Parts: sequence; structure tokens; C-alpha cells
Amino acid sequence: MVAGGKGGLQVARKNGIAAVALRAGLVATSLAALAEGGLAQNAALDALIGTNSVEAQPIFAAGRLNACTMVFDAFAKDFTYKQGGYVKINGSFGLWNAKGQLGITLKVVLHDLDPRR
Repeated sequence: MVAGGKGGLQVARKNGIAAVALRAGLVATSLAALAEGGLAQNAALDALIGTNSVEAQPIFAAGRLNACTMVFDAFAKDFTYKQGGYVKINGSFGLWNAKGQLGITLKVVLHDLDPRR
């Protein structure tokens, strides 16, 4: 508590200014931490850009090899639709035996990534 009089009013003003400065400092620190965290997330995702895994998967039917597929998983930046935003790409391609004929498959799945979430 501040005592009355001119001296008390000056102390109250100084305390009010200090409180405002403290609040502004807390807000600035919080915003800086949020921005830094966003940059750290982007750096972590940048490190993942490229092919992350490829796995061969044989497919059997009635005990015989019927197909062989390659399953892939990758991260990329999409500059066409997302202005450099991150996307995850996964899917597969394969060769199949379809009644003695060769069949080819391709599956591509795109997932939008939002590093803020």
C-alpha cells in the first residue's frame, strides 16, 4: 500500500509504469518463445524433407508370389499450392500377375502438414 500525499502518488505512478513494463516484457518474451518454437519446428521438418522409407512387400496368393510392391514415405515442400508448406507423401507402386498378364499399380497419397499443430 502507498501512503497518501504527493510522494505516495509518485510511487503509485512508478509502480503502475513498472507493472505495465512487466506485462509488456512478459508478452514480448512469450511471443519470442512462440516464434522460436515455430522456427525449431520448421527446422525439424526441414531435416525430414526427402524419402524417409521404402519397403518391399511381396504379396502371395495360394502360396505363390502374386505381386511385389514398393511402399514409400516422404516429406516435401509444396510451392505450387501451399506456398512452401509441408506435405507428407506416401503410397506404393507394384507389379502384379493378373491371370498371366502383367499389371502395374501406382498409389500416391498426399497429406497436408501444419507445423503449428
